Amino acid sequence: MGNCRFSGWFFEFTAYAVDEMSGMDCVEFYLNGEMMATIHDSGPEYTWIYHFPGLSDSKFKVRGFICDLEITDEYVDFYAFMVKISKDQLDEHIFYAWGYDNAGNRKCDGIDHPTIPIDTIYPGLYYLRRFTLPNNYTGYIGNFFIYATFSYG
Repeated sequence: MGNCRFSGWFFEFTAYAVDEMSGMDCVEFYLNGEMMATIHDSGPEYTWIYHFPGLSDSKFKVRGFICDLEITDEYVDFYAFMVKISKDQLDEHIFYAWGYDNAGNRKCDGIDHPTIPIDTIYPGLYYLRRFTLPNNYTGYIGNFFIYATFSYG
């Protein structure tokens, strides 16, 4: 639906459910086993909008060897010889929906591994790459070594 690297992305999930016998009652949308929304309607279309958090809800641990460091009030810029980045956030998102008819019957359908295109830093090992991150870190950044956690938000 739209995106913003820092405030997040909005995804629209639509379930189509019909019951010709008793009619539809509702559809429940779930994320990682937790019910997120219940839409009561006769259908056949049920829509839920999910806000996928952006960098504002993430923390990245950055460890490694760097050079060409520049720190301003707004950002930290450096060239990484070898840097490992790990993320303090659940990366798996499993979406599914339960449809209920007026007779009390239900049926489930889901998306096991949705592809969510995020233009951001991914956890991993990086060599010979320039990074620019916001200046809101905790930890240590020296001329040749970084051991810091960057908080977005």
